[in-house]
Amino acid sequence: MKRFLDYIIVTMIGLTFTGCMTSAQRINAKSQSEKNNIFSEIHETKAVPKGYADLEIKASIKTHAEDYFLYESSNSLHGKQEYPFLVNIGGQAIIWKVDGQEETIPHYYEGGGKNPEGGTGIKYNLHKRLRVVFGTHHLILGLPGENYATEFNISLEEGKTYILEFYPVYKECKKRHSCKKERQFINVIEDYKKVLSKNG
Repeated sequence: MKRFLDYIIVTMIGLTFTGCMTSAQRINAKSQSEKNNIFSEIHETKAVPKGYADLEIKASIKTHAEDYFLYESSNSLHGKQEYPFLVNIGGQAIIWKVDGQEETIPHYYEGGGKNPEGGTGIKYNLHKRLRVVFGTHHLILGLPGENYATEFNISLEEGKTYILEFYPVYKECKKRHSCKKERQFINVIEDYKKVLSKNG
């Protein structure tokens, strides 16, 4: 029961654009750090020092294989060896480039129902541990390769450990001529469901 109560659904603040700023420009702007003392990446789990909280971030995206679509731009990051994830917390930004792995899973779950990640594609899994100054911060997760970003506020208690998980929500392909290709994953990312849980 306690574990259940520890789960908090993160409230999303809709992404807004100022003037004529495009999503690509917005992501580019938020890729630049305004501060450098909000968080640091850690690689070992130790006692959280005074003034800080630990935050574990997990996110993923699946894309179709490189050059799967004949007319896709050569600048597309879909299926490439690395895929960038942008994280900005309280004005401090970092871009992690994550290696992709080919993944093939069934199009349908065992009990029935369509698996939105079904088929063969390239899966990129981000998993990072951060030591963050405790308090309330504005957090941005961005996908430069998709011109996508989501923003929300996150509150971290001093001395506590948290896990922030991003579950991808995909938009199903509706084009008949490209969607009928068997065993391939060809959906595109639409959004993320965000869940914050206290882990200690």
